[in-house]
Amino acid sequence: MKKHTWITWSMLLLVALYTRTYNLGWGLPFLFHPDERNMAVAASSLSFSTMLDPHFYAYNQFPLYITFFLNLLTGAPLTVVRATILLRILSAVASIGSIYLWSRLLINMKIGKPMRMIGILIFICTPVFIQLSHFGTTESLLIFLFLLCLVFIKNPKIVGIAIGLSIATKMSSLQLFALPVLYSLHAVYTRKIPLKNMLTYLISIVGISFIFAVCFSPHLLLSYQKTLDALHYETAVGMGTLPVFYTQQFIGTHPVVFQIFSIFPYALGVPMVIISIIGLLYIVFRNPLYAAFFAVLFIPNAFLFAKWTRFIIYPYVLMELAAVLVMQRIYTTRIFKPLVYVVLLYQLLIGIAYVGVYSYPDVRVKATEWVNHTVPAGSTIITEGANVTDIPLYSSNDYRITSLFLYDIENDTSVQSQLSRAVQTSDYVIVPSRRVFADTTCVFQKQDTLWKNCSIQQKKNPILTKYYTDLLSEKSFKLIAQFSSYPRIEIAGKTFFSIPDEQAEETWSVFDHPVVRIYKKR
Repeated sequence: MKKHTWITWSMLLLVALYTRTYNLGWGLPFLFHPDERNMAVAASSLSFSTMLDPHFYAYNQFPLYITFFLNLLTGAPLTVVRATILLRILSAVASIGSIYLWSRLLINMKIGKPMRMIGILIFICTPVFIQLSHFGTTESLLIFLFLLCLVFIKNPKIVGIAIGLSIATKMSSLQLFALPVLYSLHAVYTRKIPLKNMLTYLISIVGISFIFAVCFSPHLLLSYQKTLDALHYETAVGMGTLPVFYTQQFIGTHPVVFQIFSIFPYALGVPMVIISIIGLLYIVFRNPLYAAFFAVLFIPNAFLFAKWTRFIIYPYVLMELAAVLVMQRIYTTRIFKPLVYVVLLYQLLIGIAYVGVYSYPDVRVKATEWVNHTVPAGSTIITEGANVTDIPLYSSNDYRITSLFLYDIENDTSVQSQLSRAVQTSDYVIVPSRRVFADTTCVFQKQDTLWKNCSIQQKKNPILTKYYTDLLSEKSFKLIAQFSSYPRIEIAGKTFFSIPDEQAEETWSVFDHPVVRIYKKR
């Protein structure tokens, strides 16, 4: 290998390690991501005496078992915090592995070497992949296994193993069976492979997937009824037939348009979204198989009631692939070639900026320190529940705190009375994130938009609308402190580049960089 090639790959590796592993201990010992916390608690409870039953079935056991057995090698007790660190390391390693598989995919797609290097760097600097590598959840591992399917789609053994391990990680990965089915239909239609061979291919994948899913997540069968109950619950939540407080942000949202405006620009970057959309139109004619992959993996999830950022992890990969294919065509045209470098520069900026989220103390910790140093002991504080951990995070015994679950207020007279009394008697109000006021009123969004009719919720929540309208307009309480950690680049203490993203889909910011607002009674 030529010297400059070694240098290029070494630089890519360093950037990958930096973006994926920087400060994996962020936020600890506090666990702000509810899925991460649930997985860490489940992993820490595993033991051979209970047949490795996690007593948690929203996700399957494969990542929990990796965490458990890795910890056995250390001989140390598997605490919840330790399990969190190991889960985050697993996510980071899987994300780095995904970068390698992405490079293999670009080779398979016959992307030229200069554009391939650009494509790899864009993938490395994509904000959503950086974020997911810092969460001890399932998504980074699932992206790795998805890319394994794409790269080795012709190999039934590898595809079967990848789908089986995906199911052993999360039941919704059953949708990955669409990949070999579509590949088979395409191969038969184009007469590349006989129908008989394709049937053998599909049967092999199903059989191997079943074996690996059961072997690496045995409680799919051992705790069949509990797994089924959890699946029914999660399905009802996702489809909106079971109302829960943490899906209220999706009331009044419009499928596809919501993802285009509230998810993709933040997860991928605005230039990549534009080029990806062009690319998706391009591959309909040039790479119809991959266009079909995108359609079956995006459209069903896009039309679910719950439109979380993590529900469309596979389409992110396919959108970037479509963008790279278009950029390769642009790269060969002298007049448009600089556009590729402009896009690359922007992706580098947003990638570095997003690592900045983990480069500074967590905003909830900063807010807690400010409260402890500024708010007099004995002060009365209103705060909101449903944010995993209340602020202040510690030293709360120094204050008289009323933590209200405001999602219930319209139908619960006791909460109404509590809020009324608290507003009259409290010295401070802490709004720990945008969750409640952005989900239940129009005071944040201001008016209905193409992607969400907030007025639907506002009409249902007159008490909250009045409370937050008065609070945010500083009628009785004055805003005295605000803490944010938007993705940003600072030079010499001054912000050089920043992406205010509080308007994004709720989970994009509230788990790792919410905006905390503190008000004092006038």
